[in-house]
Amino acid sequence: MMEKVEQLEDLPAIIYSAFWLTLEMGFLKQILQELNIDKLSILIFLKDYKPGALIKFDGEKGDFFIEPVRDLEAKIGDADGIFIGTMKGLISLLHGQPLLKGFWFLITRKFKFKGIKSLLQFLKLLQKVAL
Repeated sequence: MMEKVEQLEDLPAIIYSAFWLTLEMGFLKQILQELNIDKLSILIFLKDYKPGALIKFDGEKGDFFIEPVRDLEAKIGDADGIFIGTMKGLISLLHGQPLLKGFWFLITRKFKFKGIKSLLQFLKLLQKVAL
């Protein structure tokens, strides 16, 4: 596994828990291969639920690493995809029609996105691990 970081809490801990179980059961590498993910890094920063999380996936090793993000500006260049919004918005986006809702939130400026292709890969990955 990739190196571990400090004790995770809040959003990074929630995300870690979902992917850790998939990793421990031996499915993460298979899912990453199915989705053709070699390397993927996603920054999720929720204005109302801090700290944020920088999630890095290594498809070759079938592993992941999560780093808490307290300073958005310091980590913005480290991610292939960036999602900035609120917890309520993120939960809403994950249920139902994520593309339609994502487009609506984008045009109403409730969310900020960067790296749409990477974020879509991440959404597919989340759906596979049954979040």
